[in-house]
Amino acid sequence: MTVRDRVLAGVRAVGVWLDDPARGRQRRRRLEAALGRVASGVPRAAPERAAGALLPVLERRRWRAGACADLEAALAAGDARGAEELERLLRHVEVRRGDALAEIDPPQDRAGTARERAAVCSLFARQAPVRRDWRLLNAALKLADRFAPATSRLVGPEVAADWAAALRDVESALAELEAQCASRC
Repeated sequence: MTVRDRVLAGVRAVGVWLDDPARGRQRRRRLEAALGRVASGVPRAAPERAAGALLPVLERRRWRAGACADLEAALAAGDARGAEELERLLRHVEVRRGDALAEIDPPQDRAGTARERAAVCSLFARQAPVRRDWRLLNAALKLADRFAPATSRLVGPEVAADWAAALRDVESALAELEAQCASRC
């Protein structure tokens, strides 16, 4: 079994686990184990943060490649500009829907576009519990619903590994937000 076959089997398994909401923690443990088995040795997209001030992540509806690292660092530092850029990105994904992040600067191939979308999905999922914002989780779920199933068949194992990690982030964000809601009641 090739790495690609293992990744695709893992992505199919992830889809099955996400369809059954009754499994909870067991589902997350299986997902993490599957991700570990499937993506061992496959590098995950993790661009370095650029030096200097935070540049706009979207300029004239064009996504700046690798901007997730910059945006996440700005948000971690408490930069108000990072919060503004996150809101702009959220609006872009909500308004553009199936065309979200279609234009990337510099231009990317199909795999590069899919990896950028997976990175944005992960960013939204990781920020949702931190900001206690269900809109971010909703946008992450919409991105995953629109692009994850189709891209895993069309591109290589690296992209499938990125989407599996993004789905893991979405799953844990959902659990954290549910716990936050339960603690309020």
